[in-house]
Amino acid sequence: MKIINYQPKEIVFDIPTLDVSFYETGLAKFIKTLSSRIGCNLFFYKFGKLRNPGISDLDLLIITSDQYLVRTIEESGKVISSCESLQFLFVHPPVIISESLISSSLKVHTLSKCTFISGACDKLSEYFRERKYKSCFSHTTMQHVAWNSFMRIAASDLDNSKIGMRRALALMHNLLESAIRSNQFLLHKLPVLLDTESIRRTILSSREEERIALVRDYINKIISFLNEVDMHLCNQLRRTCYHSDSLPSIYIYSKAKLLLYTDKSVFKKSDCKVGMLNCFSDYKALFIPQYLIAGYQAILASCSRTHFPQLVYLKGERIRIDSNDLMLIDSKEYCSALRQILDSTKKRTTPSPFPLPFGMSRLESSLKHTVKANQRILAFRLHSISHKVLLT
Repeated sequence: MKIINYQPKEIVFDIPTLDVSFYETGLAKFIKTLSSRIGCNLFFYKFGKLRNPGISDLDLLIITSDQYLVRTIEESGKVISSCESLQFLFVHPPVIISESLISSSLKVHTLSKCTFISGACDKLSEYFRERKYKSCFSHTTMQHVAWNSFMRIAASDLDNSKIGMRRALALMHNLLESAIRSNQFLLHKLPVLLDTESIRRTILSSREEERIALVRDYINKIISFLNEVDMHLCNQLRRTCYHSDSLPSIYIYSKAKLLLYTDKSVFKKSDCKVGMLNCFSDYKALFIPQYLIAGYQAILASCSRTHFPQLVYLKGERIRIDSNDLMLIDSKEYCSALRQILDSTKKRTTPSPFPLPFGMSRLESSLKHTVKANQRILAFRLHSISHKVLLT
């Protein structure tokens, strides 16, 4: 079993020399082509700013009518796949939502940071102006649980044997963004000594033989800062929002072949580690802050069984926690909005438009993985009993 430390073995330099016009041309082509194929008004928004041509991607939000949602999703994919330049510009598909889900989406995702770029009118501006949406601390807390847990799983790609420099820099930015977001929740904030622009300038301006070492060094600094901030946030939330005693230390994420652990001391118990090595030798172990597990359990307690799989922990049982016993701030409104979005996507058999906590899929697609997980847990328990290991 390998413990993930987000360090790639090989980094391939794959960043082309491009200018802003390449992005502007590609964006204009995408908007024009997609709009011509859909029989309704589309409203286009852009996340973030284009700071690093060659590294940056196009990160778009598209609002369409309920009637044309499925068609817009399908045609968007076709437009992107038909052009190599668009395939480069779109690292992931655009976020596409229907007008009826705007209110719910604003509670699940930080859409307020979008910039309107094309369409008959600015739908989001209308929503804010008419006061149909009011931001609240509970929304942003649960949004962060989803983002941080999703990104920690996604960034495990850095642990692969080979990765492109563009992908590595993007994941490093997302991990640093997770740390900065966590820091914003702290009552006593930590100094932020890292920023994406400086990191990228330093790496890209260095000599070729120095780049990999610099990437490794910056990954270590980012992960250390992220874990330090999240440790402080765990302590802060533990005092006010959840009881750590009710949460086990090791969970099985069978679909991704990951063991998620919240307490680093579990690997210091040699007998326990031997048992895990025997039964989960093809898995990787990934550290996850405990408040992210607590947040996910709060979501599970509020959502129906058809939305997400229960996290299975190493003793082979599923956690059953009442929504009143485990809450990060107040997750009810967030979970209600998330349920509405997931019910809508399930009805239309479309994917979720937003990153889901831990990258989890719906329960139906995860049942076979849960069965396999329980088989391994049984083997682990038998091994533990035979070696008289006491699991905490």
